[in-house]
Amino acid sequence: MTHFTPYIIGKALPDNGAAVLGLPLSAVLGHVLRLYFTRLIESDGGFDDLNARLTGLDSQFEACFRRAQDEGHLSATHDAQALSQLTTALITNLDLRRRGGASDADLHRIAEATITFLLDGA
Repeated sequence: MTHFTPYIIGKALPDNGAAVLGLPLSAVLGHVLRLYFTRLIESDGGFDDLNARLTGLDSQFEACFRRAQDEGHLSATHDAQALSQLTTALITNLDLRRRGGASDADLHRIAEATITFLLDGA
């Protein structure tokens, strides 16, 4: 599987066109996180080789959060690195729950609750 990563904010916005047109970056970030978690959960092998990818994911999510801060859509008082690590902690938790038998619906519910918390708390 080609792993879908958070670079979509900078590279793939034109591909999402109407879905993100005119939205503040915080809303775009929510859209991207939802797409990311949907693909992660629903793709065969979405959680494969997770340990090797965590450092890169941390860096990519941190860049997304820093961009949101730079553009005024996320408070500068938030720690972008900690938000990134919280996001990747969710990924590893979803992987653990998947291996424990959680359904896709359960994983989506957990991911959505976390995204809502991250963005509403921002």
